Amino acid sequence: MNLKEFSKRIGINPSTISRALNDYPDISKKTKDTILRLAKKHSYKPNLSAQSIGSIKSKTSFKVLIADKISDASFKIFKDNNILIDKKYNLTEDQILSIISNYDGIVVRSSTKVTKKIIEKSNRLKVIARAGVGVDNVNVTTATNRGVVVMNSPQSTSRTTAEHAISLVFSLARKIPFAHHSTIQKKWEKELFKGIELKSKTIGLVGCGNIGSEVARIAKSLEMNVMVYDPFLSAERIESLDAEKSSLDEVLKNSDFVSLHLPLMKNTKNIIDLKKIKKMKKTSYLVNAARGGLINEKDLYSALKRKLITGAALDVFENEPLTNSSLHSLDNIILTPHLGASTIEAQNAASIQISNQISDYLKNDTVINSVNMSSITGNERKILGPYLDLSLKIGSFAGQLTENAIKAITIEFEGTASMINQDLITRSVVHNLLASFVDNVNTINAIEIAKSRNIKISTLKNDHPSEYNTLIRLTVTTDRRSRSVAGSIFGGNARIVEIKGIKIDAELGNFNIYITNKDKVGVINNITQILTKNKINIATFNLGRVSQNGEAIALIQTDQLCDEILLNSLRKIKYVNQVKSIVI
Repeated sequence: MNLKEFSKRIGINPSTISRALNDYPDISKKTKDTILRLAKKHSYKPNLSAQSIGSIKSKTSFKVLIADKISDASFKIFKDNNILIDKKYNLTEDQILSIISNYDGIVVRSSTKVTKKIIEKSNRLKVIARAGVGVDNVNVTTATNRGVVVMNSPQSTSRTTAEHAISLVFSLARKIPFAHHSTIQKKWEKELFKGIELKSKTIGLVGCGNIGSEVARIAKSLEMNVMVYDPFLSAERIESLDAEKSSLDEVLKNSDFVSLHLPLMKNTKNIIDLKKIKKMKKTSYLVNAARGGLINEKDLYSALKRKLITGAALDVFENEPLTNSSLHSLDNIILTPHLGASTIEAQNAASIQISNQISDYLKNDTVINSVNMSSITGNERKILGPYLDLSLKIGSFAGQLTENAIKAITIEFEGTASMINQDLITRSVVHNLLASFVDNVNTINAIEIAKSRNIKISTLKNDHPSEYNTLIRLTVTTDRRSRSVAGSIFGGNARIVEIKGIKIDAELGNFNIYITNKDKVGVINNITQILTKNKINIATFNLGRVSQNGEAIALIQTDQLCDEILLNSLRKIKYVNQVKSIVI
């Protein structure tokens, strides 16, 4: 067996194998032991040419652009790590384009936008770091395609953002900004600004992650009633916050204050529109300190103008800065310039955290709090690359099929997979599973987020020979059902080999359609006809079934993304039970 054959057999690249077997110092002992064990198992011995493959990382001087103001304490961290910095604030896109090729990293807050043009301009750029949580101002897709790590510092701002949301609730309840504006005009209008107490009032949270949970705790300390709409949060987790699990309509209908705490995704954009606002009480208030784009701002203007609700308070907007908006003309809205994370404590914590992360990545290839790849040391990445790709695909696949609160996650490792770093792969699977509906989840915090939602995580290991040389199976249990998906590695490539216990052999692409149906003549023909009619090119078409005339599945990889209209056409085919778009 030569090196190439051995590499394909175990799913590890030749360079890493060679360096491990030749005792290179950049390979950890655990990694060397794993490869040595696999080499012995497969009777592999390197020849002379194989021994020459592999290199040691050389020391390099790194340079980072600080594009937005961060804490002075960060500069000492960079200096201590021998990383050069340039502080250049308020740059335009063109100005950044002219200098970005000089830097290995760039640090931003929320002001500077790291666009597709900026990322594609430089072949040197290795890391984009957001001192804070949201990365809406970074083109993460382009960064991922270019192999650039995007980091944030999510642990630093949850409390301060929750406090700002509650401060907006207070400001609405007691009409503080309006009273201030009146009083500095030398008026004394006490009767005009009569407010309401928060005690015994109901606050409805739309989304209840880290920040939403903090808001719930603060609200309970004020003796408020808390309702929560979060379809992916278990009833037990919501009960632990002393809150009531509710539907979105129930939250809108019964709350005195509705506060949004959702990520901005395809299914949450404009989640609050005129139709939803009309469900709210006329005496209620709407608060958004989460993400711009969750509220249809034109509809909100119309609703406030017509007094459909009493007022609103926004800290985030679809387009920032908010310089020309009809919202400016209203007298029943509070607007703040994205201040959610703007406290001295949070800014310092975010700056220090991100500076340490960049330094560790540039010097040691250690990825922490990345939003576009698994957190992993440089050495481990070279060994576990194919398994991380597999965990991305099975986790994302299962997450996009999940529509109810998750109760349990079980991950099984068979064959070679039972000998790898299972903690890292488990975190990666859970990360990619939760990322379909949880904001700011990454490999580092995935397990903790799952635990905070009362999701039980189990791992099983079987190193005995099985049908596949290596296999990872993910089973997701919700309130309604359990569903499993399994994958293996062939020639270094991840493939789906089982769905719901049904055997299949499929490679997931960027755009995929998953279909379940009864095994009947004509179903496949009807599917292909609809795709052809809509000019959708089929890359691969993979099938599996339980038995003749029994349950069947299809996993179709397409060259184009299929819209909801096309998916609905597929759902209307006789004997088809389920159709889902899976985007990787």
